[in-house]
Amino acid sequence: MTLCFLLSLMGTLTLSYPSLVAQDKGDSSSAAGPKLGGKWLLSARLGAGPYVVMFTQSANKLRGDFAAEVSCAGKDVKMSITLEGDVSGNLVRLRATRGRILSGNMDSDQAQSCSEYQVLTNTVDFRGQLSADGKTIVGTYDETGDPTHVWRFTR
Repeated sequence: MTLCFLLSLMGTLTLSYPSLVAQDKGDSSSAAGPKLGGKWLLSARLGAGPYVVMFTQSANKLRGDFAAEVSCAGKDVKMSITLEGDVSGNLVRLRATRGRILSGNMDSDQAQSCSEYQVLTNTVDFRGQLSADGKTIVGTYDETGDPTHVWRFTR
């Protein structure tokens, strides 16, 4: 009888205080970090871009999609690029996960000689810092240490 009463009481208390459960969930989601979804402009110190990047965010996961027009060996090529990564505090990390040619032709020899194409499809390992006002993200896109290999995203 006592056991039935305790189980019944526990069930009643749980149903009587749903706001405590909701408050607990609210606290854990407030630590999700900055909201970066939406339209950003991407430019590089080497003069590439600006490209319009659409970021979508789910919790700390970030994805950016954009189209880039590049000229390689005298041929114009339009590409679709996908960057994926995460946000942790003010640190933003992105990698190129997909790149495909939308229009124009490029053979493998041209692709090998086109540095912009190579950066956009293969070697991106972006590590950037979000500014205090949340309007810029600046960082390097590779591990070479070359100070010109910097991307700037702006809102």
